[in-house]
Amino acid sequence: MSATRFATRENTSIEIYGKSTLIPATLKNLSSTGACLEAKDLTARLQEGDLVCVTVYLSQLKKSHRISAEVIWHTSGRTGVNFLNSDELVEKFMERTSKGA
Repeated sequence: MSATRFATRENTSIEIYGKSTLIPATLKNLSSTGACLEAKDLTARLQEGDLVCVTVYLSQLKKSHRISAEVIWHTSGRTGVNFLNSDELVEKFMERTSKGA
């Protein structure tokens, strides 16, 4: 059973961990487990499996929220991410480090 998704149009930025580039994007929909993001040239910059930090700018609240995620799919201009808690993020980094050793 998939999580219920909610449509939205919040401004976001995507940072790939280990790289300094910020990719401006729009949060298209969101659930408790992930989100769909939209931006120009996302497919040229993101790959499935990339670990990213998504910053959502909540203009009405004058706040922002950062969440770690993993890219699980992408098509022209859109990408889907699964949210990761801090333990999951560390585990994914450790897996990649041990594979690269």
